[in-house]
Amino acid sequence: MQRISVFIAALIGLSSVALGAYFQHASVLNSDAKIAIHTALRYLQMYSLLLLVLGFLSQQYSRLLWAYAVFLVGVSLFSGSILLIHSFGMSSLVLVTPLGGVIVMLGWVVLMSLAIVGFGDQIQSPRPSITTQEKSAIER
Repeated sequence: MQRISVFIAALIGLSSVALGAYFQHASVLNSDAKIAIHTALRYLQMYSLLLLVLGFLSQQYSRLLWAYAVFLVGVSLFSGSILLIHSFGMSSLVLVTPLGGVIVMLGWVVLMSLAIVGFGDQIQSPRPSITTQEKSAIER
């Protein structure tokens, strides 16, 4: 699961840079749209870093995947709706943006809750057990 979560975080980071370059150089948007898109891309960049850290830490503390999932949904709805509204004129998504923002806030609540109740037992990598025959061969 760690590789998938890190891949998703990296994909979000890459997308934010690519979209930032596109909107900076290739698009003709009014200043309000540019400000909104800049906000969406800034959130994607910040949360890609947070998702990257949570993805790595989830290898040891599996409960962090709950926070990871909530942040992923929240930032996708928040930033995605802003990008779709201002890029393709999909004004019907205008209520999705605050919903995404609330879900991002919920992600912080989940993370605080995990800090209080614990991140779960630290996951240990399984050690191969030595058979009796191997043990006796080592002792010789």
